[in-house]
Amino acid sequence: LPEREESADAQLPFIVRPADRLLTLEWCLDLLLYMPPLKGGTDVAPGLSAASAQRVRGKLPAEELRGESLAAKKKSVLRLLAASRGSTERQAPPLWTAEEVLPHQLVASCDSDYGVQSLGE
Repeated sequence: LPEREESADAQLPFIVRPADRLLTLEWCLDLLLYMPPLKGGTDVAPGLSAASAQRVRGKLPAEELRGESLAAKKKSVLRLLAASRGSTERQAPPLWTAEEVLPHQLVASCDSDYGVQSLGE
């Protein structure tokens, strides 16, 4: 994450253009909504389409994206959404507005992983 406010846009180009920003926020929400299917099932998490679930998984089979690896990805997304444009000591502005991240925080606060829950709260 950026150390200086001046370098934030260069280090994170996906937050500059509105279309890229929206796509990034949608993908982050899809990741937070993602739940691995039950054993032998092909069910998709509520609020998530089959295409969105596949986009979150990428090339990984559904059996591999679960547990600690899924929680680590969700925590990384939440840290990105909570990041600022530079040093927090200098009170740099956040990368995202509160309106942009509120749905993500609500979803994360209901996650089954305690670490994800606490970051969402």
